[in-house]
Amino acid sequence: MMTTLRQQFEEAGIALRKEVPADIREAADTIDDAETLLIVMGGTVEEGVPMSDQIWHFDMASIHGPGDYAAIAAELCRLSGGALAITDIADEFDAKNERAYLSFTYQEQRHMWEFAVDGDWTDTNIFVGFEHLLAQAGTGLRFTCYAWEGSDGLIGCATPEQVERIAELTGVRFEWLIAD
Repeated sequence: MMTTLRQQFEEAGIALRKEVPADIREAADTIDDAETLLIVMGGTVEEGVPMSDQIWHFDMASIHGPGDYAAIAAELCRLSGGALAITDIADEFDAKNERAYLSFTYQEQRHMWEFAVDGDWTDTNIFVGFEHLLAQAGTGLRFTCYAWEGSDGLIGCATPEQVERIAELTGVRFEWLIAD
């Protein structure tokens, strides 16, 4: 039996969640383009239910109001596989003063970050902040990105060894979301 591209990604550490229905798994097995398959795997089965815990299809033009930065924070924590266990996530959106705020607790310390509002574009400082927290966690994990075109792309979380393994098995080369 021939190994599907989805199975190669699973061997490399990017898998569909167990809850993904069999018919969707079977459809994913027919996709032979790595980028297309990753976009599918980074999506949702239904509204808010991710297909994979290792990859997320994200649109940088997704800031529309309250809850959007909190949702990004929650997704980054999910991708970290528990390395970033934050609680008490809240955000505020002040369109009049063009500011947004994200607050949360991490390792018993309260954090409050401020972001600029620029239309519906995400302030990339949220990624810088979470990358910094991930480095402090000491797991060797970093946020990755792939296939960034226009406003959307794929975000993941992996060690350098995992990134190399993905490249070996699938030919896909992830980059670091935040450059060194």
